[in-house]
Amino acid sequence: MGLKLNPGVSYAYVRNQKGEITNVQMNEQGEPIVESSWDQFSKDPIHPEAKSSLIASVHKKRVYLSNFGTRLIDHKGILSLVTLQVKSEFQAKGKNPNLVVSPPRELRTASERQEFFANPRDTVVKVPDESGGVGVHILPTETEQNVEAVVASVKKLADFMGVVAPKPKDPDSFGLRAFDGRTFIFMGPDGKAKSDNWAILVRVADDAKLSTNTSQGAQYGWMQVHTDKPSVNFKPNRNSLPLTVASVLTASQKFHLKDYLISIDMTLDNHLARANPQQRKTFLNNFWNSARTLMSVLGPDYAGLIETIEKAQRNEIDDLKFKTYVAAFKSKLSRDGSLTMPVLEEIAAFKARSN
Repeated sequence: MGLKLNPGVSYAYVRNQKGEITNVQMNEQGEPIVESSWDQFSKDPIHPEAKSSLIASVHKKRVYLSNFGTRLIDHKGILSLVTLQVKSEFQAKGKNPNLVVSPPRELRTASERQEFFANPRDTVVKVPDESGGVGVHILPTETEQNVEAVVASVKKLADFMGVVAPKPKDPDSFGLRAFDGRTFIFMGPDGKAKSDNWAILVRVADDAKLSTNTSQGAQYGWMQVHTDKPSVNFKPNRNSLPLTVASVLTASQKFHLKDYLISIDMTLDNHLARANPQQRKTFLNNFWNSARTLMSVLGPDYAGLIETIEKAQRNEIDDLKFKTYVAAFKSKLSRDGSLTMPVLEEIAAFKARSN
């Protein structure tokens, strides 16, 4: 095409009906346009003049997380971009690109859409940009009416639908395309980054729950390997990461901790009994948001309060039972020896102001 494209950069490609790249979109100056998600990658703060390249950044250990202590960035576009880049590098080096783990299927090409419309019950459809299990349609078990509704929505918004399609290999088994493993890098206050090949976390559901979404109270746990032999855990090595400890609370975390403590006191002061339906909804939504945000600060032992708030939102428990549960969590806060000093100091300061 006569264009100079930088390696390791994902561009806004033009594709034919088969999904094959035929060209690159151009701006008014005749320059190639990069993929929209690519613009969200920041410049290297140490080398701002360098070209944006996610692969190069990973290889040179120049990956920075600015929100340590809270939830990590959850961007499905990054997985898709990295997969495309790594596959192209594999192909260029004569390796099999199919060895690269693929992201969930997307209904973008005509052939992919045709296959879905012919056999919708073979797939699980997930609407992008929704979390907590919202927007997931398990079509193999849905009613015929719901299947028809989902198919109609895919026809209407095919370019904006993602599909996870575990295809049956035989009547008794399914093949998975990818697992929910999160590679991470720890950067300490001294600026040094630590990681290794097995710095991977998997999401683990709460006891007796099926959802592994963090919005449902699930936590991150060390990855466990399952082979044809008994399962084994990775043994710690010199690169193993220490347990994360909130040595400093961010302004956002302090805000949510204050809101969390205020919400506890208002609950014990029978606020819900006096609130109208809209006030009740707003109060519980804010309480839930703070409880979820503080999971990385207070630890997994406090994730149960999230589920309790959700039960109150769905009117599955009455106000008296909700108040009893909240009182138990307040008591736990006052005697928990695992809380870090910054958290204890914030709680003490809040109590002093309240008195």
